[in-house]
Amino acid sequence: MIKFFMLLACKMKRRILRISRNSLFLGLVLLAFLGVGYPQPEKVQLTYDHYHSYDEMREILQKLEKAYPELIKVRQIGQSFEGRNLMMAEVTNYRTGSGDKKTGFYIDGNIHAGEVTGTETALHTLWCLVSRYGSDKIVTDLLDHLVFYILPKVNPDGSEFYLHNAEWIRGNIRPFDDDGDGRMDEDPANDLDKDGEITQMRVSDPTGSWKIDPKDPRNMVKREPWEREGQFFKIYSEGIDDDNDGNFNEDGTGGLDLNRNFPALWNPEFIQKAAGPYPISEPETKAVVKFILEHPNIGVIINYHTAGRLLYIPTGENPRQKKSNKEDKEIFELLGSKYTDIVGGPVKLAGYRLSGMFIVWGYQHTGAIALLPELWRMGKDYNNDGQIDSYEKLRWNDEVLDKKGFVEWTPFNHSQLGPVEIGGWREKFVSQNPPPGPFLKEICDQHYRWTIYIAKLLPRLEIVRLESNKLSEKLFKITGIVRNAGYLPTNVTHQALIAQAVEPVLAKLKLPKGAEILIGKQVTNLGQIAGNSVDRIVEWLILSPSSGEVCLEVISTRAGTSVRKIRLR
Repeated sequence: MIKFFMLLACKMKRRILRISRNSLFLGLVLLAFLGVGYPQPEKVQLTYDHYHSYDEMREILQKLEKAYPELIKVRQIGQSFEGRNLMMAEVTNYRTGSGDKKTGFYIDGNIHAGEVTGTETALHTLWCLVSRYGSDKIVTDLLDHLVFYILPKVNPDGSEFYLHNAEWIRGNIRPFDDDGDGRMDEDPANDLDKDGEITQMRVSDPTGSWKIDPKDPRNMVKREPWEREGQFFKIYSEGIDDDNDGNFNEDGTGGLDLNRNFPALWNPEFIQKAAGPYPISEPETKAVVKFILEHPNIGVIINYHTAGRLLYIPTGENPRQKKSNKEDKEIFELLGSKYTDIVGGPVKLAGYRLSGMFIVWGYQHTGAIALLPELWRMGKDYNNDGQIDSYEKLRWNDEVLDKKGFVEWTPFNHSQLGPVEIGGWREKFVSQNPPPGPFLKEICDQHYRWTIYIAKLLPRLEIVRLESNKLSEKLFKITGIVRNAGYLPTNVTHQALIAQAVEPVLAKLKLPKGAEILIGKQVTNLGQIAGNSVDRIVEWLILSPSSGEVCLEVISTRAGTSVRKIRLR
């Protein structure tokens, strides 16, 4: 008998386990279907082991669009100087409305040819948004209510040249006369030792301004003016004097600086070098300006750069505008403080002496919150003094990079200078950009988190309630309660009002056939609505022969559009 009950208990236990497993399976399937709280499988992988070329970037965008058609649309907004398409990804949940009816958040990278970390950070942000929708509540909520416009490569021509050649360049590759001799691009850097890097050359010369550092022979330090004894050097970038003018590498490939070509405080070449012949003379800058002006819903602009690991903001004193806006300064200080918390870098004002800058134009002309993060700073601040000196950089190279970031000085017989030594820091993927791998991934993660923080502050227009009260047989009172559920005001910045870049919030009432408004306006001007403020109440008295449907649509340039319907009763 005991044996019988033991067998029965075992059978019941197995049955219960089967039911439990089936229930668990069905529960997980349901969670996956609903997209709530359960991580979705990654449909597209993103790697950090190298910097992506233009073709690789385009392939990633196409794969993401195919994998997440309900969240992303990729389109061309223009072409580069060499004819490459400028590929923009629009990211939002299209099931909750089109992008133009939502608050816009613009992100780009790689406006300077060599600052390729910006491309990777933009791609990472894009990938996180679409791959985490449905499993991350914050991302899901943001894409339901906002739209992100992400342009990973503003300067694809310069980026391609930088990634596939040893020469270091900054601007686009339109031929440019850097040295004012009437010729263009005639004296680029040369990879003399064929190691794929442009480093430095040190040449022994009694009139040289440099000497070998006695603390570390890799390091070069300035000689004192009174020093007469010892070995001194002149330092050149690696290459030859191609045009025989006595200078080395002073007129390399291209040279026009796209971030001096925007129509804000623009100055001509004799004042601002590399600014171009006139504002938005380049197809890349023209395409960006045109896109932003055609999308007045854009309330935030992030323009990724590389060197310095700091944040530039555009609210410094403008000689053409006597006082900066107190309200906007508070916003930028808040975002800067959070940047320091997450990334660790300081905040600086973008100098107005640098004319034609994108973020200055973005803020002054469109009133968007415009931000310029410099993503990378080489080395480690070992003594926590806020600076990273040459010794700390070398120590970091030895301990972290296994001495691979610095090319040891090596003798070379130069065709013009005679015996020289070639060596120094690897510029491209140590000094200017982080080495691919964990350093790059960390930067992408940090700036993604900061982006999400900013997005959560943006205004969000909501119709909290829409009520219909029947006063008599054909007389109805309609009451709408409108709220800005975001932190920032519906205009985002005070500068947007000065620049006349935003329209007032409008409440539009659509009536059933035959109905008319007795008291109130069909379109009511609500002005701008502060964030987390008192609700706005809008009321109408209408006469309607039937109990049809009333629709209230509240529209804001930068806080989205909210629609609600109710039947008259």
